[in-house]
This record gives sequence, structure tokens and C-alpha cells, in this order.
Amino acid sequence: MASTNTPEPTMFISTDALLGHWQGHRRLTRRVIEMFPDDQLFTFSIGGMRTFGDLANELLSTAGPMAHGLATLEWGGYAPPKSTSKAEILRLWDEGTTADAESPRAERRRASVPGRAFTTLPPVHQRVLRERLRRISFLDGMPNTALTSTVDPDAPAPVYDLTIRAGVLHENVSELLTNKERTCFDFDGSARTVVIGAGTLEAIV
Repeated sequence: MASTNTPEPTMFISTDALLGHWQGHRRLTRRVIEMFPDDQLFTFSIGGMRTFGDLANELLSTAGPMAHGLATLEWGGYAPPKSTSKAEILRLWDEGTTADAESPRAERRRASVPGRAFTTLPPVHQRVLRERLRRISFLDGMPNTALTSTVDPDAPAPVYDLTIRAGVLHENVSELLTNKERTCFDFDGSARTVVIGAGTLEAIV
């Protein structure tokens, strides 16, 4: 009798290693902010580019929300802070401990959603993916659900890259099918809409 147990997905990088890599970059960036001349933080520009202070503000506005989104798959709005001094930027930077708090949840979510999608495939499909899939990535803003591209079309045994719309990670199958079906119609002001009920199974699974 075949086992019905689904094997646990294996992460390509541990949460601790990813967190250490993340924090290493944050420490290095903090040193750059700290060493930048105070009087040029919001004034020095090369060729009309944004100042380093503007760039630091943008980093502050994305790091926390990004960590939260990776952990929960909940992506909020984009609202950059308006710090106007080095001291304020450094204070907000030091308060950016979201990654530490979100780390355990990120591990569960990252392993359970895409991992489960592949480990529930029939063995022959898993074998084909192991042999032919070079890379899988998730991208926001894609007009379609997924895109497969050949790495080297002339190779005797070509391998492929697969890019999936990131929104699929937090949609169920009903939401996925409803959204796809609605793209077949043009909005004309009617109160009627298309809704497909196919259950609550995660779309990527």
C-alpha cells in the first residue's frame, strides 16, 4: 500500500542563514549612512540623481514591509518615511527589527506554500522538474500566471526557468480562476460580474 504522507519540503537556504545574510547587508548599509557627511546627506547629487538621504529613506520604507510580506504574504501600501536628518534615519534603521520577529513565520510560510505545491506532484512529474527545472522565481505585476523560458534551446537536454506571478502565493483556486476569467471581459459599467467557485485550495497547490 502506497504511503499517503507528503514529504516535508527542503529549503534551499535555512532561515538562520538568510537572516544572517539580511542583517549583514543592513549592518554594512548602516555604516555607510553613519559615515556620510551630515551636510551632504540630502544635498549631494550626481547628475540629478536622488540624494543618499532619499535612498536611505526608501530603504527604510521597504525593508520592514518586505520582511512582513515574505513571512505572511500580506503586502501593504508603499509609504516612504520623511526623515530629514541622519540621526532620525539611524534611529529608524535601528528599530528595523522586523526581520528577526518575522523569521519563524517566514520559515513556515516559505516551506509550506511553494514546497507543498511540488511535493504533492506525482513522482514522475517531480523527477522531470528535478532534471529540467533550473530556477523558479516569483515576480509581481505579471499579466499572466506563469512564464516558462528555455535556458539553452540548442542543448541536447534543455533546462528551463519558471517565473510565477507572486500574487498566486496568496490566492486560492477560486480567486485564481475568477481573476483569469474576468480578463476575458471588458468592463462596461454593468453590475454583473463573474465569480467562479472551485473551493479554497491554495492556487499554487
